[in-house]
Amino acid sequence: MRQILGNIIKRKVINYIKHYGDGVPEVIIDIALSFGTCNSIELIEIDNESLIYLHIFDENLDIITDFDDLEDDDKIICLYILESIDK
Repeated sequence: MRQILGNIIKRKVINYIKHYGDGVPEVIIDIALSFGTCNSIELIEIDNESLIYLHIFDENLDIITDFDDLEDDDKIICLYILESIDK
């Protein structure tokens, strides 16, 4: 059941990134998660596989986190923040 929920959340996040990016596969937005504040969310599509990465920019560092490795609560927060952009 958790895997199904995770897949639904991921598909929705992908759709929001495509919508807001308007051809650019990255949305610059601060998202406060349990481990820190991410500064952007990026979509990479390779051979029918969609990968989502969150970036934390710290001075000269780009710390990257895979969306699939996030806790369920953090995935839901990402979805909620992206949904709230239009409101």
